[in-house]
Amino acid sequence: MNSFQIPAKYRTQRQGFAEKTIKPFLAENCYRCHGPEKQKGKLRLDARDHLLKGGESGLAVVPGNPEESLLIKAVRYDDLEMPPRGRLPEKHIELLVKWIRIGAPFRTESLRSVQGVWPLLRVTRNRAMARDGHIADGILY
Repeated sequence: MNSFQIPAKYRTQRQGFAEKTIKPFLAENCYRCHGPEKQKGKLRLDARDHLLKGGESGLAVVPGNPEESLLIKAVRYDDLEMPPRGRLPEKHIELLVKWIRIGAPFRTESLRSVQGVWPLLRVTRNRAMARDGHIADGILY
């Protein structure tokens, strides 16, 4: 294992934090303007590849570096002011900072094809993991 690889145990914990805390938070506060249906400023926040690509203003997330991430600057109302309906509580901002600091894990790249029907699907406990570590193989229709 080289110095850039993270043991599987910790990858799973980080992805769990993202799935249980960050993904629902982004869905509630950001997807209305930056989700699958609408992308203001060409920014989409519902998949890691989109987060890393960023939008018209630049990179939304720089994994490991929250201070350089436009998402953090925006929720702190430094340069941009997001969400526009009001500033987030500091404890929510700190969760985003923590998430970016640990590398911004986000398990959605392989789920894009079923995005619109995700609530209608169920995932088994004994799921088979895809080679890339995603659970796409474990989705039952």
